[in-house]
Amino acid sequence: MTLVEASRFPTELVLDVIERLKFGDGSDIVNLSLTHSRFKNVLRSYEHSIAKTFAQKELRHAHVDFPTKQQGFRWLRECDQQYNVVDDLMAMLVSEHNVFPVRKHNMAMANTGILLLYRLQSFASHNSRLEFLKSLPKDPLTAMYLAVHHATLTARYHGEGLIHQRTYGRFMDANQISLRSDIEFCFAEASMEIGPEFIHSSLLPTTAASTAAEISLLNLYHDHAMNDWFVEGAMQGVNEIQPPITHGPRREFRARSLWTTLLERIAELTDCPVENVRGAVEEEAASYDHVLAWLDLEGKAMLMKGEDVVPALVE
Repeated sequence: MTLVEASRFPTELVLDVIERLKFGDGSDIVNLSLTHSRFKNVLRSYEHSIAKTFAQKELRHAHVDFPTKQQGFRWLRECDQQYNVVDDLMAMLVSEHNVFPVRKHNMAMANTGILLLYRLQSFASHNSRLEFLKSLPKDPLTAMYLAVHHATLTARYHGEGLIHQRTYGRFMDANQISLRSDIEFCFAEASMEIGPEFIHSSLLPTTAASTAAEISLLNLYHDHAMNDWFVEGAMQGVNEIQPPITHGPRREFRARSLWTTLLERIAELTDCPVENVRGAVEEEAASYDHVLAWLDLEGKAMLMKGEDVVPALVE
């Protein structure tokens, strides 16, 4: 088809040709828009309807997983990229080579938890994210918790950088345990603040992305987890650990922790002391017949809408 012929094609036929393409990462659509102004104008004028057609063919659950009012080509590209990140993370979390893999009955829940981390990132401000967490019922919070928990365990033994077990030395005394708790708290906080891309960069690093992830983790460590006794212990040679050394002033105002807010919200909903929440959630998730075990698409959709899978009975 020549460029002259393309300019004479009825719009309906041009749309039909476009919608027969595969969207993929969006590169074919970009290239098509560059071939002729007619294609560019049609793509621009009918972007939302074309994007809807592509989503129905290739990303059938995108409207549930990544809801937005602007469902255009940019949204589709972002969905494709984010699904790729989720797939990569799930491959690591469920791998038979993982020291603490997600069990089969919890795979769908962990997958949904990662998607909910993306939902958290859709809120622009820190305060709006805090309010979102405080508005959620137990089940979506549990899914998010398990996703971050398993990501942290996986990073401990299979990740790169500060989070890796080698940071703490060969023997786990009280100092090493405290250091690990601080670092893993910061890893969980970064997972909530930055989202699945941070986890992805820590577990499946590329040079630039892993460096950025490590810097983010160190910044959070500097703000949240500096302990003077670490420095004193290292100077006195009382143990073999080498805690991270960070420089710079600490923030006068430290934003409230998203990770702590999630734990406190679960504690509130379950009438459980906050210090016992993690053990209680993990113990419940170990059961093969808990509420979120073997989660189906309907249950996933409810979690993504911020609802419990089994709504509480109204008295």
